[in-house]
Amino acid sequence: MIDSISCVLAVDLKTYAFRHAAPEVKLLTGYDAAHLKGQGPGWFYSLMHPADADRLNAQYDTQTCKSETLPCIKYRLRCADGRYKWLHEDRAIIPAAADKNRPDLLVCRLSKHRHKASTPWNTALTVPQ
Repeated sequence: MIDSISCVLAVDLKTYAFRHAAPEVKLLTGYDAAHLKGQGPGWFYSLMHPADADRLNAQYDTQTCKSETLPCIKYRLRCADGRYKWLHEDRAIIPAAADKNRPDLLVCRLSKHRHKASTPWNTALTVPQ
């Protein structure tokens, strides 16, 4: 059952704080969605396996600046039980153009397995407030 779970996270691209975490994040990582909200990138990066962190920081910085469609990345995340789990992360940027009260968001879908590139997961997203 856990193998098929995906969860969506939204990160404010001004402050880099988590604005939204789907409840399924608890099943996938052991961390409560309420705990993630408001956390900054330093907390999340501290959970990444040291061998993956530098590579991912460079990928985030270069890819987030270039386009709204970002390739899937794979990394190990330290879960609440202390064990590392391989996760796949699909990402999309939702621009703030229509809503001046909300900054651009980086929306991420975390899962244990890579989804097919044709899976249109980000086309029907509702933007967390």
